[in-house]
Amino acid sequence: MSASTARAHGGTQSLLVGNRTGNSPAVADITTLIKAGTNYPFSLWASLLSADGSAKSVNVTQATSCRAADGSVSTSYNWIAGPTSVPGGTTASWVQFSGTVAVPNCTLTQLQVFVEGGAGSSLFVDDVQILDNSGSPVNLITDGTFESGQGAWGGWGFGTLAPVSTSAHSGAQSLKGTGMQANGALSRDILALVAPGKRYQATAWVSVGNVAAGSEQVRLQTVQRCNGAAGDSYP
Repeated sequence: MSASTARAHGGTQSLLVGNRTGNSPAVADITTLIKAGTNYPFSLWASLLSADGSAKSVNVTQATSCRAADGSVSTSYNWIAGPTSVPGGTTASWVQFSGTVAVPNCTLTQLQVFVEGGAGSSLFVDDVQILDNSGSPVNLITDGTFESGQGAWGGWGFGTLAPVSTSAHSGAQSLKGTGMQANGALSRDILALVAPGKRYQATAWVSVGNVAAGSEQVRLQTVQRCNGAAGDSYP
């Protein structure tokens, strides 16, 4: 088991479990990182290189060990994502696995997460996230209420852009773009507020006016450029 530059879902490296004669897994022990009685959403990406190029089944397993009142320890094994077929060709194909690590309310002695399956194949794992949502969320956008002005917001494809007091979801002001064109947008650069490999939840309240049909579609979209890519992506 080692870091490898042979394949990567994000960045330039992934974890490689190679020379697998059987079903040797990639294992993460997260016992010291979690709390009993708490749920943690997770996400990871897996890729396989099999000897014959065939797809094989991969799953994510949670192994949980709890100590009973009499001192005995029992371990349970549960699939928490998959099994899912992952291509095994020489061209890297990545498949996402996601779900929830549900920690029982017990005297926890150990909790491990396995990525396993695809016996005999080289197993690559990348971009693993296990998120702690137990604390209060923090809003990274400090100028999203527009009570103090336009802030760092801009965009394209509009006539004018400015805070107004004629309509607001909360407080006294909102940001208004007039004369919106097709594919026009109100936007904010958040590059300095985020970190690679992390997942963020975004919400916004939107109102439209002066639409002949009475309603219109609105989309909340990210635009990003990664790893020296020549152009933008729109995930």
